[in-house]
Amino acid sequence: MRPVNPTPLSRREVSEAADRLGWRLVLGALRASAVTASLDSAAALAVVAVKACGEDADRHLALHASAGRLSLVSRRLPWVP
Repeated sequence: MRPVNPTPLSRREVSEAADRLGWRLVLGALRASAVTASLDSAAALAVVAVKACGEDADRHLALHASAGRLSLVSRRLPWVP
């Protein structure tokens, strides 16, 4: 669900909120990674992430799946200065 009119937040506010959810704000992008049992499970988790983002996935989400890990990057967030 996208905010209708996102209010710009300070980098500190974004960073603190992201930290509580297991994400990190790095160079204006939110980043997270998950340990997985295999490449197959990393790919399955990637599908879940893409579905959770809905239509915004194409514009904002980048993924890297490897054996044992899925890395996620959420870019171009309008509320991140």
